[in-house]
Amino acid sequence: MITSSFENNPSGKLSPAIQHFDSEGRLLSSQRKSFLVPVGEYLPEILDFLMGISGNSESAQSHKQYRQYIRGRTAEKPISIEKTNIGALVCSGVLSPDMYRDLTKQGAEILTNSAALDIFAKSNLYYNQTQDIVRFHAIANARPFVHSAIGGDSYIITAQGNFLAYSQPREIAYKTAHVTPSSSLTFYSKMGEYFIPLSSILLACVILSKKLVRRRNSGN
Repeated sequence: MITSSFENNPSGKLSPAIQHFDSEGRLLSSQRKSFLVPVGEYLPEILDFLMGISGNSESAQSHKQYRQYIRGRTAEKPISIEKTNIGALVCSGVLSPDMYRDLTKQGAEILTNSAALDIFAKSNLYYNQTQDIVRFHAIANARPFVHSAIGGDSYIITAQGNFLAYSQPREIAYKTAHVTPSSSLTFYSKMGEYFIPLSSILLACVILSKKLVRRRNSGN
């Protein structure tokens, strides 16, 4: 079982964390969330400064008291559960292609995200965007993806981006599906988004070389 939780920090603040349990309920791993959303989970110093000089220091202090979290110092790593390597992130981690690509490169065979989405309860646009992002993670890394949410939709997607199971937002349901773990790396998993500018440069070189050949042939 994989779930999101909070850990106490020596500073007195909370740190969002993802916890892994085995089939007997024993805690296998607890990893603090390393990616926090500006304003949503912490207040950037520049905004804190601007709110202070604009007379909104009270709002800034309130935010830091009730909404400020402490991020983990190290990036999340895959954890082996029942002989399968799981690459899990929580909440806003779903927005980070690089983090899921890193988990895949480190051996994750299945990718997951656990989230509390009550704040987006009436935002179908957010749900649709998240589905598109999750399908990208699955297809780009050739990994099955499990997205589980409170207050949002949950689903299981194959490495090809097909939906195997789905539950509506606010629906309390237990969904199961058979997925095939994968350990092979795609070109994207190895290179990331660098292949896009590299491909553009290569295409430009091919077009330029063809033009030079045509000019040379026309000159002869």
